[in-house]
Amino acid sequence: MQGFKLLQQFEMQLSENGDSSQLTTREA
Repeated sequence: MQGFKLLQQFEMQLSENGDSSQLTTREA
């Protein structure tokens, strides 16, 4: 489940940017 952990960190970084949260939805 390492990939999931990396994805979570990636999402957290995107949510910090705010407008980049749309990318998170596309990735998921």
